[in-house]
Amino acid sequence: MDIKASFSYMRAAMTGLQSLSYRRRFLISSSPNVQSTWRSLTTYADFIEQWSSETIQQAANELIEKGILLCKRTPDDKAAYYLKPEYLCFNLEPSPYGEGDDGYATLRKQLLFNAEVHSSDLTDEQRRDIENRFKKPDGDVHFVAATPTLEMGIDIGDLESVVMIGAPPTPANYAQRAGRAGRGKNHEALIVTFCSNLNVHDTYAFHNPRTVINGKVAPPAFNPANPEILKQHVNAFVLRHDVTRRKDLQQVSHHAPHQKYLDHIPQMIRLFGDWFDYRGYADEFAALPGEILRETDGQRISPAHHCYSQGIFPDYGFRRDQVIAVDVANRDELDDENTLDWKDYALTNPSQHKRLSVGHVCR
Repeated sequence: MDIKASFSYMRAAMTGLQSLSYRRRFLISSSPNVQSTWRSLTTYADFIEQWSSETIQQAANELIEKGILLCKRTPDDKAAYYLKPEYLCFNLEPSPYGEGDDGYATLRKQLLFNAEVHSSDLTDEQRRDIENRFKKPDGDVHFVAATPTLEMGIDIGDLESVVMIGAPPTPANYAQRAGRAGRGKNHEALIVTFCSNLNVHDTYAFHNPRTVINGKVAPPAFNPANPEILKQHVNAFVLRHDVTRRKDLQQVSHHAPHQKYLDHIPQMIRLFGDWFDYRGYADEFAALPGEILRETDGQRISPAHHCYSQGIFPDYGFRRDQVIAVDVANRDELDDENTLDWKDYALTNPSQHKRLSVGHVCR
């Protein structure tokens, strides 16, 4: 039996199986011989009698050998056959938006809302691109899930609504985040704050909203010449692109971390000032990558999370109850990294691969 014939048999078999569940006529193939076969069959028993179970099993086996059909065993040890998605085609009417990638791009622009993440994990160029696409009236970014990187000093245009995940730590933070919306012509905005009953600060803010919404804004207090605080910023500045994955940090640890640090000194002087003894801190910094790797070895925690939670990077009490969503297509890499169990965070839609935390801003 050739593959074309066996495929026709199997399509007829699939058609016949439908009759068990629905007791009505279905047609999934436009092949004339399959259509004529179906017209002569009204029940599953007739279908088996027409083709014989041996013929159907032979067709299924040949299709499995060719990689077109898959077979899985059910919990009660029955065989379940199904087509590989690559061989499943639909005879649909042409899309009014066009075909292929161009058609999807048109559909996405006209019908779908698109979201991006704005955080310190991105490069400056990536953040600027998201900001520009977000604030353009005809831009293709409609929602931005943001950490405090969007709290101050960045123009993101007119917003209609702001959603905060968790009550901000102070009234000043609330004013900064909520104040992003309502600057348009209508001066109208929707501000929503989600509070968790498992968080003491959230619970207090929920029962005493005026203390957050209309509370006292204290003048900021910061000693710019505190070397311990600056060390955290220096660590984060030099290692910011190397702590997402262990293998990146291993590269730094094994290949001249001392020199990597020294190469950043001119930029750090421009950013943080020249009062700090950058060269005197070089040896202490060079030992950091190895220490981080040792302290996280065997743990399902990313180097970045370790750096923030242990005070290696600056962390001003920002929330850590973020939602983690991973692309299951990267499960092998995640297993190699051993930073988290991807099965705990896998999404139904594997195209979504974002980490969200602290606040959500939407247009």
